[in-house]
Amino acid sequence: MKRKLIPLIIFIILLATISNAQDFTFPLNEKGKVEFSETVQSDKSQKELFEITKDWVIAVSSNYKDVVVDEDKEEGYITLKGGMQLSYSFNPFAGQFYNNMSLVMKIKCSDNQYTYTIRNISITTTYVGYGMNNTTCDLSEINKKYDDAKSEIPLVQNNPDLSKKAKKKKIEELEEIIDDNKETLEKVHENVTGLIKSLKDELE
Repeated sequence: MKRKLIPLIIFIILLATISNAQDFTFPLNEKGKVEFSETVQSDKSQKELFEITKDWVIAVSSNYKDVVVDEDKEEGYITLKGGMQLSYSFNPFAGQFYNNMSLVMKIKCSDNQYTYTIRNISITTTYVGYGMNNTTCDLSEINKKYDDAKSEIPLVQNNPDLSKKAKKKKIEELEEIIDDNKETLEKVHENVTGLIKSLKDELE
C-alpha cells in the first residue's frame, strides 16, 4: 500500500502499526525535540545493509530522487526527506482542511549494525476555501502542549485555592487542548512507528 503526498518531497509511509491510544509517547533528544533514534545490531556487512536500505527506499517511495536528499555509499548513509497526508476534512460552508506531516530520516549503515534517526517532524495544516492558508507547527510543540495539559489537570483538581466553578472551567479548557491534538499525535506516532517497523523488517 502506498500513500502519496504532493510532489514537494514525497515520501510514503506504510505498514503502520496499531498503537495504544492511551500509552503512546514520543522520544525526546537532549534539546527536548521529538526524535526517534536507535542502533540495531545485524549480521550483515555495511555494503549489504546499504544496498538493502536503498532497495527499501525504492520500494516504499514514489520516486527515489525526490525523497533522497543526501547519500554516500562509501560512508554507508542515506538521508531522506518526505511526508504524508494525515487527515482531510471538507465542510461545504467552510472549505477543505488538510493535515500533512513532514520528516527527515537518516539511515547510517556500518558492518554488523545500522542506525536510523527520524527528526524535524512537523505538521502543516492547509485550508482551502475562501482563499488558501498554510500553518506549520513543529511536532515537539504540539506534543509539549498535549503533555502539559494532561499534567496540569490533576494539579487543577487538587488546587484548594480554586472554586469548583473555576476548576470546571479550567479542566474543560485543558481537555479541549488534549482533544484538539490527540488525533494528530496518534496518527503521527502510528505512521512513524510503522515506518520504523517496515525498515527493520527489511534489514532483519
